[in-house]
Amino acid sequence: MKRIAVALTVLISLLITNARAGQDAGTIVRIEGTVKLFQGNRLKGKTIKNTPSSIPFKSSVKTYRKSKAFLILGEKTRIILLERSLLTIENACNINQSSGTVLYKVKKLGKVSGIAVKTPVSIIGVKGTMFAVAVNKKTANIFLKTGTLSIESLQKQFEVYKIKTAGEFENFKQEFQKYQNATMKEFEKFKQETEKEFLFYTKKFTLPAGKSVSIRGNKVYILETIPKEIDRKFKLFTEYGGAQ
Repeated sequence: MKRIAVALTVLISLLITNARAGQDAGTIVRIEGTVKLFQGNRLKGKTIKNTPSSIPFKSSVKTYRKSKAFLILGEKTRIILLERSLLTIENACNINQSSGTVLYKVKKLGKVSGIAVKTPVSIIGVKGTMFAVAVNKKTANIFLKTGTLSIESLQKQFEVYKIKTAGEFENFKQEFQKYQNATMKEFEKFKQETEKEFLFYTKKFTLPAGKSVSIRGNKVYILETIPKEIDRKFKLFTEYGGAQ
């Protein structure tokens, strides 16, 4: 009888653990500063004091001033929230980034469809890549280190522009000499027309590695490089298990 009782206890424990695992989207494996977890629609969050700490589905993780949170979702997705960021994990495939700057490192698992990151202005389709997203109200800046991203508008078609490179600005400087006597209003108009080049209209487009994109409403501005300060942030993945 004692053996049967022990066996039942172990079985119940396993069932509870498995049930709990099915409710969790991932784990907060490390924190710096103040980090809170908000479950469901609760307005009051729980301050994370110890790690690892589980993240239930339909929960939000929020970082405050001078704070960071290091997350693992599933087996292969690593996420780092920098200060003043808010991220909601809806389910295994859908993430909602409302504010702040978040770094993502997603490894493709066979034919698995990957994840989707929603911002106030776009949906980002992800399959095996490393990138960063900075959100501020109705603006989203996306910086792609490796892989490709599929970016889709939430409403009307995007107007896609290319921001000209430093080399192209040399021609801009020469042309500016002709406008030295122009009014500031005339110069600003000339400057805006010269700095960007219209490419196309689209509801959805693919961003290749090594480029950045700024989305403001339905206007998209593509830059050929990643800013150095953002590029340095990707080294944070070496500070926990997300490096591999």
